[in-house]
Amino acid sequence: MNLKQYMRQRKKKEPSENNKVVELYKSRLKRLTQVRIKKSLLISGGVVLLVAAVIFGIKYHVYHKYEVISSAENEDTQSASYVQLGDCLLKYGDDGAALMSQSEKVLWNQTFEMSNPGAAVRGEKAVIFDKKGTNMYILGKEGPVGPLETKFPILQAEITEVGSVAAVLEDGEKTWINYYASDGSTIAENQTRADNPGYPLDMAISPNGEIIAVSFLFVNKGDISSRVIFYNFGDEGQNKEDNIVAQFTYQNTVVPQLLYLTNQSAVAIRDDGYSIFKGSGTPKEQMNEKTEAEIVSTFYNDKYFGLVLKGEEKKHEYLMETL
Repeated sequence: MNLKQYMRQRKKKEPSENNKVVELYKSRLKRLTQVRIKKSLLISGGVVLLVAAVIFGIKYHVYHKYEVISSAENEDTQSASYVQLGDCLLKYGDDGAALMSQSEKVLWNQTFEMSNPGAAVRGEKAVIFDKKGTNMYILGKEGPVGPLETKFPILQAEITEVGSVAAVLEDGEKTWINYYASDGSTIAENQTRADNPGYPLDMAISPNGEIIAVSFLFVNKGDISSRVIFYNFGDEGQNKEDNIVAQFTYQNTVVPQLLYLTNQSAVAIRDDGYSIFKGSGTPKEQMNEKTEAEIVSTFYNDKYFGLVLKGEEKKHEYLMETL
């Protein structure tokens, strides 16, 4: 064999050997990729399961004990009520109101006379109103803002973060949904009747004061239904009749409570469940859930709301569900 023949045979063998190396490399790369994909899927699956476990634990965790952080004695529990105002405590009664710090120091007080005072708070603003009376008093964390008088007896009042107040007033067979500025001037008046749209059961107002939601109970020939109506006093409601931008009807159902969590989120608590509404201009029903257990009470903040349900077992007489 001469040199030329040797070189030709070697060139024929080299591609075959190179191909084997390439195939081996590709095979190992494929196995490595599969291993990495499996690891990624296992990690992702573990993360999903962990998140699900945390959510499930938060939502369905059963608490068996609690710890008292601090306590204080009070001698006038029969004549005074308390609500949180900012990071302080607002004490109010028939003859006035006072704001106390966490160390129980009186920061300011305001005298007035009411026969049956009620209160509503939003952030660092509060309104004290005389139920079945015509007097209200707007208060802020920094001090009293001023009095407000209505034409008709007050059934309910709610306040916004800026101090404007919405009130349901009773006028014989009619009711009024009125809206007032913090200086006492009237922003809007809306008359309602028992036959249209019904008798008002509850009211909630968005934190910025743009939307008022009212729950009405309507009775027709022995059949009941509830209507949740949203009144928009911003730009979107200016061209709407009576400022109504949305309304929802629930047959054979009572809606005793409305909540406004944020400017974009409201909740209607029904006797058979709850509905969640979203939208800052025209609210839309995003969720409609029914509950088999009886709703005993509710609680909420600016992010979540919760239900206390009647338990079926003697060991767990009540259940708490946070949403």
